[in-house]
Amino acid sequence: MTDGRQRSETEIFLDAWNADDWGTLEGLCDPEIVIQAPEQWPESGEYHGWRAVRAQWLRLKEPFSDEGVELLDFAAIGDDTTLVHVRWRGHGSSGLEIDFEMWTVSRFKGDLISRIEYYRDEQSARAAL
Repeated sequence: MTDGRQRSETEIFLDAWNADDWGTLEGLCDPEIVIQAPEQWPESGEYHGWRAVRAQWLRLKEPFSDEGVELLDFAAIGDDTTLVHVRWRGHGSSGLEIDFEMWTVSRFKGDLISRIEYYRDEQSARAAL
């Protein structure tokens, strides 16, 4: 996969996340996708397969009436890995707010995302590469 294609698919993924477009998200992910949340997060650990990943993402979005991610930086690492830096912001009806940056290391199997690892700091993300 080319750098431009990886960036394009990353932008499509983020747009789909922001639009709650689950059909597009599913189409970008391998059916056996794995996501790994950082140990410091309340729901840390790994989630396996599209159904489990979607359920986890829905849990993350649930408290917020308005939330979204913004692409801050992108790097293709070889043909099958990306390092992406984003800001996640949101507001909940209960007054809950989020505004923080995170990094993801995504791995591809062909054109589909097969694994996403989330990190709270760039140093940890780069160490995972």
